[in-house]
Amino acid sequence: MAKPKKRRVTADRRATAKEVAKLAGVSVSAVSRTFTEGASVSPQTREKVLTATRMVGYTPNALARSLMTKRTELIGLVCDNFDNPLFMEIFDLFTRRLQQYGRRPLLANLSGGIRTDGALAMLQQYSVDGVIVASSTLPPQFAESCAEAGIPVVQAFGRPGNPVRA
Repeated sequence: MAKPKKRRVTADRRATAKEVAKLAGVSVSAVSRTFTEGASVSPQTREKVLTATRMVGYTPNALARSLMTKRTELIGLVCDNFDNPLFMEIFDLFTRRLQQYGRRPLLANLSGGIRTDGALAMLQQYSVDGVIVASSTLPPQFAESCAEAGIPVVQAFGRPGNPVRA
């Protein structure tokens, strides 16, 4: 592998997988496989890619990956009770567990009477992979609207006997 100068990554210019591939002498798909858990890549190729990655300061772009996979790994956490310290403790547990599994939480705070239709629109705009409703006081129609929009939803508290149908 040639020893080019290390290119600085700036806020307006990120290194690309194509640049890493060229520097490592591998395909762009080999770069992608290197950063995909469980994907097949030889140890030699992995080392070439990782060396090139360090040289140019490359980090995989989760947003770009989501365009290809149709999965954002975003999970909406919706609550209307943020002023309750117990919910902050519960959200701490939810967010840590989501992150352990490679998911990213997207919080929707509906405290103070914020309308649920705005939260649903935001969840759809960010293409969340699912929603956890952490409230027993939100109208059940919110969870139903999520399901109707094709977003898997889990009701974490209250309202037993009100199953959500997609």
